Amino acid sequence: MIIADQLLSEEQEELVIEYTEDFQKDLNSFSLKEQKRVNTKLEQITKAIESNNFAYLFRKIQKVRLTLNEYTSSLYILKVSLDLKVLLFYEDDPIFNRKIITLLRVYHSKNMERVLQGLVESFYQDKLCNIQDNEE
Repeated sequence: MIIADQLLSEEQEELVIEYTEDFQKDLNSFSLKEQKRVNTKLEQITKAIESNNFAYLFRKIQKVRLTLNEYTSSLYILKVSLDLKVLLFYEDDPIFNRKIITLLRVYHSKNMERVLQGLVESFYQDKLCNIQDNEE
């Protein structure tokens, strides 16, 4: 689901922000104050991308070291507060001249292992389903 589709710079570079159902469900489970914190932090990184301030962006997001097929290199954690984090994909797609942020989950730090384990399981389940579909 796409929640933002903005043009960046004179070269008509596009910024696409998508979110998963899990992200929306997670976000709705938090207090309004926490939801506002998440939105504020997402606006900050969006502005950094729009202004090509990648030094700021990469100080705010931390690369996740996980083995998840081709998506591994673009998996990041955005620290909203000491306890609140956002798991996301960030991709720079030079072929289509766009940058894509996919918001995967919002969680408390204490739940990080469970969230990452769930992500790994869902990717491998999708991969297994695709293999089974191809075999039929």
